[in-house]
Amino acid sequence: MFLPAQVRQSSANDVAKSAVNFTFIDCRPNCLLAGARAPQYQLSKLQAVMNSAGRLICGLNKFDHISHVLCDRLHWLPVEQRIQYTLCLLVYKAQCGLAPQYLVDFCQPVSAVSGRSGLRSSTRGDLVVIRTETDFGERSFAVSAPLAWNRLPEKISNFQSLQLFKSNLKTHLFSCTA
Repeated sequence: MFLPAQVRQSSANDVAKSAVNFTFIDCRPNCLLAGARAPQYQLSKLQAVMNSAGRLICGLNKFDHISHVLCDRLHWLPVEQRIQYTLCLLVYKAQCGLAPQYLVDFCQPVSAVSGRSGLRSSTRGDLVVIRTETDFGERSFAVSAPLAWNRLPEKISNFQSLQLFKSNLKTHLFSCTA
């Protein structure tokens, strides 16, 4: 996205923010970068794009510090936390019946597996994490989503309202970055 300097100076902050948000709407490919072995260079490139968008919206110069602006003024999570947010949100929707069946199938509670119902992880609401033999398999939704969900504190994963869950999840992820 390119906005010449004259247009940027004459447009209101809300217009620039709307243009950038429109560009990022439902940017779901971030789930493809999930997992323990996501290439850092790909995450760095996405973070650089996000930083540039934040500078554009706030009218900052190229070398101004941006991380605090993204968090405090724009309320944007860093790329790695955005990935975790998206994964946890999809798991929450799967557990509430708001996601497609193929995602629901990947979100199997530990308590539903025979022989595991007495484990602490089953009482906490953890999900089964399947084993894989490849790095690519570890980045799949079937592995990375249950791992992200299992890392959440119990108080967040137990919310009954989608809005409350999203709000508390974002707050939790912001606290993890600080």
